[in-house]
Amino acid sequence: MSRRRLVNLLGFRTYNPRTHATYEIGKELVVPRGQSVYDPEVFGRYDRATQQVVRRSGLEDGMWEIGFDEMLYDAQLEALRRPEAVVRDRYGLVLSLLGPGVGICLDACTGSPDPGVRTRVEGLGYTHVPIDIDGDDNVVRREDIRALSFADGSIAVIISLDTLEHVEEYALALVEFSRVLEPGGILAVHVPTYFFDRERSAPLDPRRDPWGHVRYFSGRELVEARAAGLSPLRVQLHLDYGAMLCVAARPVGESG
Repeated sequence: MSRRRLVNLLGFRTYNPRTHATYEIGKELVVPRGQSVYDPEVFGRYDRATQQVVRRSGLEDGMWEIGFDEMLYDAQLEALRRPEAVVRDRYGLVLSLLGPGVGICLDACTGSPDPGVRTRVEGLGYTHVPIDIDGDDNVVRREDIRALSFADGSIAVIISLDTLEHVEEYALALVEFSRVLEPGGILAVHVPTYFFDRERSAPLDPRRDPWGHVRYFSGRELVEARAAGLSPLRVQLHLDYGAMLCVAARPVGESG
């Protein structure tokens, strides 16, 4: 009996593009085709029997050929076994990378800032200014990151943690971040990253996403922040919870 006939008799399909897409820690999440970490049109067929991606031929060489997306399962499984193994606090990760300085640290993250974050930021010498498009005016400064009211070159540090995935025109925000940063200023962006290897992110209906995200972010796309006039300094892939931290700078010597 042929393998094809055996598969048909058993009713088993290694990949059903109408019903199956992203897989995480043995759990199937049904999402639209074209929005999967294991999108067969991008990476190849996902074999459910072996939990491996059968890669398409002709994919480019280089760093992205490592196949970060294929590493997610093992990383997340290990994180479940040993949740204390690595630091997962977003602010802790970012602030550990910042040295002492002066000027404004723009915290473009939340309408309810953590007092502990202010203490840590001010401990580095910066003035902590939390902003949000909504929230209590007595707690945060109301700003739209796509059209900031700050002057050119007036900000020393910008922290944007899990914000851009909620913004349709996130590229405009990157341009604004670059505009208001002083020469040598630092931008730290953290986003949930569903694709590491894919060239572009995929749109997502926020009504279908439990966190209201408008896109499945691509790690590669974020690294290309230099298109907004920024120079990436450090990129960290957090495979254990599907995220990326990109630290970039506005090059010294450039003016608005």
